[in-house]
Amino acid sequence: MIVRKFGVLTFVVITLCIFLTGCAGQPYINIDNEFNRDSKYYLQGQQSRNNVEVCYNTRSSTPKQIIEIASKECMRFGKRAKFSKNSYTICPIRTPVAAIYECYNPNKDRAFIN
Repeated sequence: MIVRKFGVLTFVVITLCIFLTGCAGQPYINIDNEFNRDSKYYLQGQQSRNNVEVCYNTRSSTPKQIIEIASKECMRFGKRAKFSKNSYTICPIRTPVAAIYECYNPNKDRAFIN
């Protein structure tokens, strides 16, 4: 009886691990209140962006993919992406890591340097 329960438990654990690993999501941009119809961004979309949160899973994503996603999103607003930090409290379990990039305007920042 114990061997049988242990076998079933092992099967369930292994199946769950395979499911979570196999279903690791592709990296994406996390947008707060994206589907909230009362949000100002719902109908108009983003007008400007100061930072980008890219949710990803380390098993199914490469750093190149994450950088490319953040760079393209910042470029939509004429800005460049600069890595800020990682967070483990923003994204769901399938893509548990959030890479947070700051979007900065290279022309304005250059004016301060000169």
